[in-house]
Amino acid sequence: MLKTRRKLEAQQFRKFLTRKREILEESLDTLKARIEENRARLQTLRQKDELLSEAEAPSHSEECWRTPDLSVRDEDVEVAFLREKQRRRSRS
Repeated sequence: MLKTRRKLEAQQFRKFLTRKREILEESLDTLKARIEENRARLQTLRQKDELLSEAEAPSHSEECWRTPDLSVRDEDVEVAFLREKQRRRSRS
């Protein structure tokens, strides 16, 4: 009788594992399909981004980011200094 019980338990457990495996395989197939869909959507979005980036980029983009010449000559510093000095004197 004990042998029969264990045999039945083993059969039930085998059925359980078989069903569990089927469910996991179905989930795996579903997830693989979703991954492929997401990859396709990502590729589409990348293509759209590339097209929009090209369309929105100004033709003179290099000029927009070129740093202007901000050097200050010694003469300009002296003139500014003298003006500031004169402005302070006139306040006093």
